[in-house]
Amino acid sequence: GIVAATVLISVVIPYRLVQRFALSGSRDLPVPFLCVFDGALLAAPSATIMELNLDTFWAMWAAWFQIPYITAALLMSIVCFSALHFSTLYVLRETSATSFQVYYNMANFVLVLLGVVLYNDRVLDGPLVMGGIIVSLAGGVSYAMCSEAEEPAPKIDLPVKLMDGATAQAD
Repeated sequence: GIVAATVLISVVIPYRLVQRFALSGSRDLPVPFLCVFDGALLAAPSATIMELNLDTFWAMWAAWFQIPYITAALLMSIVCFSALHFSTLYVLRETSATSFQVYYNMANFVLVLLGVVLYNDRVLDGPLVMGGIIVSLAGGVSYAMCSEAEEPAPKIDLPVKLMDGATAQAD
């Protein structure tokens, strides 16, 4: 578990930093183009991992598509993953990478709770686990509220109605 988490972190952090750099440096590039670029960038490691680990992948793939509910689940997974990636790039373009990670982690709490409810997972039985989840969620919510409060309100120049009927521009 620790090795897998370390590898994941060592891959995700540089990937997100490069993504953020590309998004901030190329505001005129359309997001679908950036999605294609990400797909091309990640195709090589994905194909390598697949080749090393799944000698019988294509036979399994054909067998999976013979079962209708697995086919439906795979297609829904592809659509949902693509939509998530597309929306991730839009959010990263508009906010900081830290804000995105906080929002993403807060959204994952919904997935954890769904796992607990749907599969009767006993994750919440321990008081330390429950405390950790509450502290982490509270930290995410407080970060989101504080970062929202720091953003300046947009300045809108509206005419102000004076007592005698004349108008003036507000400062």
